Amino acid sequence: MRGWRRNLGFAGAVFALAFVFATETSQAQEPAPLPTFLDGKTYQGLSDEARTNYVLGLYDMMQRMTSAVTDPKTRELLARYNRCASSMNAKELREFVDGYILADLSAAKYAMASNFIAALGLRCP
Repeated sequence: MRGWRRNLGFAGAVFALAFVFATETSQAQEPAPLPTFLDGKTYQGLSDEARTNYVLGLYDMMQRMTSAVTDPKTRELLARYNRCASSMNAKELREFVDGYILADLSAAKYAMASNFIAALGLRCP
């Protein structure tokens, strides 16, 4: 009985090592996912396509939040930002946000969601 348990323990250790190796190998081959929190500096390092997709995600989030907000003043503010942003296509919206980040050096340290709203606040008063 002891030999059987020892062999099972050895087989388990081999399986565990094989699993760790396979996991490490597969992760090295896949591109790293974008972090969910981006500051302006990290955002600037993304490709044009990734920045466009990120800004569109922020825009989509803002659209959804507008209907969920209960405060009338905040709802009107977000609705105004939505109307303003909807006048731009995806590339224009990304270039607008990029311009805001480049013009305000302190934006690099702030969350992109905050930068997005601040940029819209300047363009859509």
